[in-house]
Amino acid sequence: MVKLKEDSQKGMSKEEIYKKLDGFKTEEGKIGYLKKISEREGLLDKKTKDSIYETLGDLNFKSHDFEEAANFYEKGKVKNKLEKCWMKLGDLALHFETPDVAEGYYKKTLKGNQEGIGKIWEKEGDRLFLEKNFKEAANFYEKAKLNDKAKKSWEELGTQLLVWKRGSLGPSVYQKIDAAKCFEKAGEERMAKEIWEKAGDQLLKENNFEKAAECYQHVGLLNLANELYEKTGDLLKEKGKFEEAVLNYEKAGLNKSKSSEELKKLSESYEKSGNGIQAMEMNKKLKRLKDSGNFSNSPKKKNEIKERIEKVGKTRDRVGILHIS
Repeated sequence: MVKLKEDSQKGMSKEEIYKKLDGFKTEEGKIGYLKKISEREGLLDKKTKDSIYETLGDLNFKSHDFEEAANFYEKGKVKNKLEKCWMKLGDLALHFETPDVAEGYYKKTLKGNQEGIGKIWEKEGDRLFLEKNFKEAANFYEKAKLNDKAKKSWEELGTQLLVWKRGSLGPSVYQKIDAAKCFEKAGEERMAKEIWEKAGDQLLKENNFEKAAECYQHVGLLNLANELYEKTGDLLKEKGKFEEAVLNYEKAGLNKSKSSEELKKLSESYEKSGNGIQAMEMNKKLKRLKDSGNFSNSPKKKNEIKERIEKVGKTRDRVGILHIS
């Protein structure tokens, strides 16, 4: 075995070092020799030291010690070989079911190795899908840009919400709303709209006008939604909840109205909620409309709420038994 002499007392050229290196028969011996040489201050110039670091990286890589190889490649600023180490370490971590560790290695690469990270997210999505954790699975598939798998996950979650039973009851109205959102994310617009409408009808039966209006907006029943928002505003105004009343009046579009009656009650609600500036603006608008003659005292509206309630009473709620074909 080649022994180190008093090399620290003189500079060594790259050629001298590699000539001595040939005398070692094992990879371990070569690594040990180069480590000792690289640690000696003043023995090597920067270029030679970087070359030794690269060789140490190569020897460790050949021995499958990728972590140590990466350490030396980083010291020697050998970026292309360092990338390969991070990739190898990421692949190994993924193989041994440690996706978080794998992601950390992949992110160290120059381009963040989106392909490798995508594989992690897909694998995690597959695991969660098998566990029927469809929401989290969909999130991972979306991160991996696997649209078909994400779509399937949202569909499965939507179906799961619709068939879930509470004792002898069907899904709650809020489960239906969540299901509608899932089908929207899956691109199943027809299914989503049917569920939104049925959820709106159920909320209307329960006199939850504000939530019903939100559902009807999703299916384009805007006149009905606006009437429900205005009705909610009226009820809140009667109870002295003026800030909440204002929010509903605004959702109903009263701030864009040409009706003196609607503008007056909105102005009054602004004032009583402490928003004097908006109250003044509504009063100015009312005066401008009066001066121009372009306003109505009491708008004639179709009673959308009454008609819908009559329709709901004749319609069986089928949402709980919807299925994906």
